Amino acid sequence: MVNKRFWLGILVIVLVFGMTVVGCDNDSTSGGGGSTSGGGGSTSGGGGANSALNGTWVRTSDDFGYEFTLNNGNFEGRSKNGILVDKGTYTNNNGTMTMKSTHFWGESFSYPGSTLDAKWYTKSEIQSAIPSFPSSSLDAYFQENTWTYSVSGNTFTRTLIDGSYTQIYTKK
Repeated sequence: MVNKRFWLGILVIVLVFGMTVVGCDNDSTSGGGGSTSGGGGSTSGGGGANSALNGTWVRTSDDFGYEFTLNNGNFEGRSKNGILVDKGTYTNNNGTMTMKSTHFWGESFSYPGSTLDAKWYTKSEIQSAIPSFPSSSLDAYFQENTWTYSVSGNTFTRTLIDGSYTQIYTKK
């Protein structure tokens, strides 16, 4: 009887270890019930980005109406009227996403007394086109933001890493 308990204990340990190894998939899914979160990291422009993030997401948590399309490490944002706003890169790893705008669309970037053409602008191009624009404000537009996130079905939820702001999106 003691021998059977010993081998049963060994079997349980092997099963737990096996489930731990299988459960540590760093690819694109984790959790159960159709929930996806985390996923392997990516570098700017592609690679192992969480494929569950790919697609167009419309913000439903407020009236701002922002939507963005995520595509393997790159994103492009639009206003609720469909006007381009920004584009950039993102990385994600284990339920954390870091996003950085690299360009802003000229027509959506306004500053009193200045207008920009309908094209993409980098930070330095905006500084050249609008020299009076405060650099600290411009830095805020182009700063990197880190979020925790989860995807469950057609719902994408992200929260700033400090917990101060949450946004909820629905897949288009």
